[in-house]
Amino acid sequence: MTAGLEPSDPDTTNRHPRDPDPTDRHPREQDGGPLDLDEFRRNGHRMIDWIAGYLAGLDQRPVREPVEPGEVWAKLPDEAPERPEPFDRIAADLDE
Repeated sequence: MTAGLEPSDPDTTNRHPRDPDPTDRHPREQDGGPLDLDEFRRNGHRMIDWIAGYLAGLDQRPVREPVEPGEVWAKLPDEAPERPEPFDRIAADLDE
């Protein structure tokens, strides 16, 4: 391996432009704990409840969604968000 490019080295000169900056950390990661397990558990339970509700109502849904080709694609942002979105915002997207 080339000197200065060891796996533990956050080299910023030889990164692809879309690779995350290894020195840029989300504020919640500043303390070294990137995951709040209680929040993860609550949000996981909410997702399971949403999925169960979705599956329970399949017989009331159309076989095909009434959308035009490209309609969903047009709603997507051009780029991924710089920071994680709140879970409530992600969950709201599921019902749109």
